[in-house]
Amino acid sequence: MKLSKDVVYDRLAAEVAKRFSLSPEQIKPDLHFVNEVGTDSIDMVELALEVEDEFDMDIPDGDLEQLDTLGKVADYVYEYQGQHLEQKKKK
Repeated sequence: MKLSKDVVYDRLAAEVAKRFSLSPEQIKPDLHFVNEVGTDSIDMVELALEVEDEFDMDIPDGDLEQLDTLGKVADYVYEYQGQHLEQKKKK
């Protein structure tokens, strides 16, 4: 079942807020992980692993570098779901 974009965003926002000790006011789609949160590469890998577990998906290392805001991660997860469901239908 494909989750709505709002549900994907809300789940990611909650994880990001918890993981990086952010207030609700700080959570926004254009939240930049490096510039605003101060994440490093290890933080991003850990976040990617959590996203992979939460949404049952794989994020290739090459894609991870482009996922630098909360909104981009939410879009990526949402689009992945759509592609994954289409592939299942074709089988």
